Amino acid sequence: MPNLIRPATGYRTAPRAPYARYSGLRLVGTPSWVVPYFRRDDDGAPAPPCLELRQQGAFRILWPVNPGTRVFSVWCKHSGVTPVPRVRVAANPHLGISADIIVDAQNVPAWHKITVTVAGVTTQGVLEVFLEQTTSAPGAWSRWDSVEVA
Repeated sequence: MPNLIRPATGYRTAPRAPYARYSGLRLVGTPSWVVPYFRRDDDGAPAPPCLELRQQGAFRILWPVNPGTRVFSVWCKHSGVTPVPRVRVAANPHLGISADIIVDAQNVPAWHKITVTVAGVTTQGVLEVFLEQTTSAPGAWSRWDSVEVA
């Protein structure tokens, strides 16, 4: 059984590396700003534990970037309920990113890596990345693990 982690506020650092190094990690969701998430001690990629969302919402990561082409990746697994989870890098015109960049998870029942390439970063700054659970349908969940940036 997974451990429920209930943030006291909408801002909470996740409990394990590599997430802990991203001080901007917080949970966002609708209709409230506090989305319960779970730590799964029996699943993960490449190894347990991982984090799980069971309702619509997202993990938000503030990603420091330098100019050039940047790459963000994360491992994802989900229940197969559609719409599938996704990674969204929010537009930031000040950094040269004029529109959101969205990459959907594959519709497969296994761990897989979602990679987002952000081309054209013009200046040093911070991008917002959202690991989004896109539905609150019964039985829907998404699991996230091993964020990598380059």
